[in-house]
Amino acid sequence: MKNNLLLEKTEIFAKLVLKEAEKGHDYSHGQRVRRMVKIIAENENLKNSFVVEIAAIVHDIADHKFVSEKNNGIEVIKRFFYE
Repeated sequence: MKNNLLLEKTEIFAKLVLKEAEKGHDYSHGQRVRRMVKIIAENENLKNSFVVEIAAIVHDIADHKFVSEKNNGIEVIKRFFYE
């Protein structure tokens, strides 16, 4: 799968999973983090920011403060990427 397509699909996934998240850790927060990592990647001369952009989009899905079981968020992310 091409990087841009995977980024788009990851955004849709995060939007669905985080739709009921508290303000400040919702989908919009992930987008703000993504914008920041792109700026940092550019300043650090990172040739490809794909991995850090993906991480920025999904980072709160696995945050232990927002999932009921310790590894539940990680499992949700794994299932998405392995589908």
